[in-house]
Amino acid sequence: MGYANLVFVWATVYHLGVVYGSGGLARWSGGRALKAAAAGFGVTAIAVLVGPYPLSMIGMPGAPVSNMNPPTAVLLSLAVGQLGLAQALRPMIERWAARTQVARGIEWISQRLMTVYLWHMPALVVASAVAIVGFGWSTPEPFGDEWRDAMPVWIAALAAVLAVTVRGLGRFEHPPATAARADGRVTASRPRVRAAVVLIGLGLLSLTVNGFSPAASPLDPTGPLAATAAVGLGLALLHDVRVTGSPAAPRRERLNS
Repeated sequence: MGYANLVFVWATVYHLGVVYGSGGLARWSGGRALKAAAAGFGVTAIAVLVGPYPLSMIGMPGAPVSNMNPPTAVLLSLAVGQLGLAQALRPMIERWAARTQVARGIEWISQRLMTVYLWHMPALVVASAVAIVGFGWSTPEPFGDEWRDAMPVWIAALAAVLAVTVRGLGRFEHPPATAARADGRVTASRPRVRAAVVLIGLGLLSLTVNGFSPAASPLDPTGPLAATAAVGLGLALLHDVRVTGSPAAPRRERLNS
């Protein structure tokens, strides 16, 4: 039943982000924002100290419980704390972001944020595979002297792999405008798109829950081979699908027109 939180927890956090992005949390400022942050982080701390929730908000090897997979309720209080803190610091952050050099950096990274988000874990896997499998290195104990000394090397290696990935794949965040059509419709049938969404969603969920174990039977419908095939079939259904037309005007602009 914990996997029901894929809907209850992540859907709530997602909609909080939508409200935040649309300015709906403007009333969370100053003291209100700090109170929300204190409440969110306080509930999170109590849940970790009293309940079965681990200290790490992401899953760690060997931990009996993962806050991330499936997502636990403590992520909701953490989200409230983070949003409250963000709103409290927002005036200071906006003044800092208005500086010329900072604004240029933000503009550059903003055009590649989705690529960084999607590919930072594959970059970690590639760098770790080369170091551990290729060179035979071992990962040091966290927070020890060896860990601290090796951290700059790890960060540099991860950044290099991610930079190559972003450079090669970042262009897909901006599809060519020549594919546009005047009516702005999706050039595929709804059943085809829905089937693709279901296949890709189930395939990714299976890989998330069951992992990539090569020992699984090729005939196992929940194994990595079947999950990868489902994702591949879903992508094949979407191969010729294009969301055509000019980007939709912002909601406020549409209302004014």
